[in-house]
Amino acid sequence: NLNAKIEKSKIFENCFFPPAPSDSGLALGGIFSQIKNNSIKNSKLGMSPLLGPSFNDKEIEKNLKKFKLFYKRPKNIYKDIAMNISKGKIIGLFNGKAEYGQRSLGSRSILADPTNKNSKYKLNMILKRRDWFMPFAPAIMDNHYKYWFDKSEKPSLYMQKAVKVKKNKIKFIPSATHVDGTCRVQYVCRKKFHNFWKI
Repeated sequence: NLNAKIEKSKIFENCFFPPAPSDSGLALGGIFSQIKNNSIKNSKLGMSPLLGPSFNDKEIEKNLKKFKLFYKRPKNIYKDIAMNISKGKIIGLFNGKAEYGQRSLGSRSILADPTNKNSKYKLNMILKRRDWFMPFAPAIMDNHYKYWFDKSEKPSLYMQKAVKVKKNKIKFIPSATHVDGTCRVQYVCRKKFHNFWKI
């Protein structure tokens, strides 16, 4: 992963990789390069990629009824989602503002169990219809990161770089690990991605 190599090379004192890795990310960099007095305020956690549209419950319910989709409201949606993932189900998450760029960061996401090797097959061959071997990008709670990834690996909030999985952990996440023992993981910071962290 080029971003990880740039960061490890130490050619820059600090590195910021925008959440959108395509031309839209280049446009964002262009805007920042023209700002002289640092007038754009960011939190300590950096710019939020959650810049897209959001929809309230009434709007969502209207569309569910329009397309005659069955739905129910669980008492604890976060627990319900986590339980279904643990049973091998694949979940479509539609929550809050949409992400800017091509990253699924817990607002418009497909969630599956990375410990189940069949998850990769289901996602790639049945749902996304892409190459069978492509691992999906996992998400990890901030307080669990150090148990799964090498200490030298700085966490990535937006899945912009591949990081080394600890050798003794690779076997536990077969659907998320690349052949070189890395994965493009999202560090789910509780303050920044509060709802996703709860799942």
